[in-house]
Amino acid sequence: MIRTPADILIVEDEVVIAMEIEASLQEFNYHVIGSVPSGEEALLLVAEKKPDLVLMDIGLRGDMDGIATADKLYRLFRVPVIFLTGRLDSGILEKALESQPFGYLVKPVGTGELSAAIEIALYKHRAFIAEEEVRHELSKLQVMDHITQYEIYNKTMVIQGYIDLLRKGNVTGGSPEQYFEKITELIRHIQRRILFEGEFSKIGQKKAEWQEIRTLVNNARFPRAPPGFVYEIKTGPLEVHADPLMSRVFMQLFENSVTHGKHADQISISFSIEDETGILTIADNGCGISAPEKSKIFSQDTGQIGGKGLFLVKEILAISNMTIQETGVAGEGSRFEIRIPPGRYRLKP
Repeated sequence: MIRTPADILIVEDEVVIAMEIEASLQEFNYHVIGSVPSGEEALLLVAEKKPDLVLMDIGLRGDMDGIATADKLYRLFRVPVIFLTGRLDSGILEKALESQPFGYLVKPVGTGELSAAIEIALYKHRAFIAEEEVRHELSKLQVMDHITQYEIYNKTMVIQGYIDLLRKGNVTGGSPEQYFEKITELIRHIQRRILFEGEFSKIGQKKAEWQEIRTLVNNARFPRAPPGFVYEIKTGPLEVHADPLMSRVFMQLFENSVTHGKHADQISISFSIEDETGILTIADNGCGISAPEKSKIFSQDTGQIGGKGLFLVKEILAISNMTIQETGVAGEGSRFEIRIPPGRYRLKP
């Protein structure tokens, strides 16, 4: 008996064979969501129906063969694929393995053999996803640890500065009591940060979710930006599927522009697509970053522009399989490009 009935799509351009496979699947209580003869139709149906698994004929006719279709299906939708082929050929098998299938069967396929292959593929896929989620959570905890260290270090440096001024009696622009109040508030901030870290380690299991870029931008506006500072959002109704920490990416990039952009008074946020990869661009009209600094700004040990803040940006984006690079021109402004893989961006209806 099948423990967990699964939704399965058949991609086969021979009608009779497709009907035989469907009958075998129904015999074992699988739910066939459809049968299509081409890779293009398979992509459309998977996007609509979200099956648990796809049975894919390798030798599909048309612009996309089964191997190309399977590769695209997994990159876009994370749907496992079992290949079906009419002949066992080492060359075809080697090419098929490059797309990392979850099974490979030679037609005609026996009913029991097909069922066993499906159950093994589903089990392997569930195990792979579970392992990926564990890696994601470990990476997220590590990033949170970096953020906490970064914030506490900065605050303690400011506290030390205030203490040195008070010790030397070099208090200007305020009374000693006011400096003590500032120190107290910084200590409270550190305490809150440590408490948050403790709570996060207990309940920090939030999964990636769809987040609207416009909302992220509006919530991340840097409070110490000069009057009249403009945020120009040109992404349309764009959403990204990312970890909730994504909001900190925008906070840090905006802070970087305001703090280090010198005369910057505008930030532009735009979006484009290049070979199915989404490119989210955050650019300002400030002083920009010199060529020698570009290779250092994302380093953990940098003492350059942005400090560890941009290192944290890179680490947060990596949790959601995104990357970042700086492509601006010195003297014309900074320009950060975030590359978003297929399946992690969409235009909200």
